[in-house]
Amino acid sequence: MVLATGRLAEALTRSGSVADAAALLDGQAPTDHRSPLAATLHHLSRAVVCLMVGRYPEGVAAARRALTHAEAFGDPRVLASVLSVQREQARRCGRLREALEKGHRALDLALRSGDPVGVAFEQANLAELHRCWTKPSPSLRLELTGRRSTRLARRRPSGWCARGIPTRPCR
Repeated sequence: MVLATGRLAEALTRSGSVADAAALLDGQAPTDHRSPLAATLHHLSRAVVCLMVGRYPEGVAAARRALTHAEAFGDPRVLASVLSVQREQARRCGRLREALEKGHRALDLALRSGDPVGVAFEQANLAELHRCWTKPSPSLRLELTGRRSTRLARRRPSGWCARGIPTRPCR
């Protein structure tokens, strides 16, 4: 039930129903005997909901719990997702060095998982972070590689989606 709640909350958040996602998560909290994947998705969904409504301290705590469970689960794709959320939290709080560290770790995991959409997403986000950090050369290289990866991911058979991958310059 916790796994389904986490997945449904993620879908509600993506569709803009953040309040509904929060209420759903409040009604089904994970316990210690749940699977690491279920607990990870629940805490990750909570972290994203908090990020979207500006409750950063609560989101950071949820992301930390998600990371603990994701490490126990051991799937690089799941770990990359958690680190990606932590990267975004750090970026929004102005901690660019931490955001870069989390982003590079997420990219390494996405590469290890073989997920072309995840790789393109992380490369594009790192390019933006490098540009904000005023390091143009790694930024440009990551942006170009991210765009190339995005084009390759879009050519994949149905089921692959690369929409929403940020490839715009930092402003």
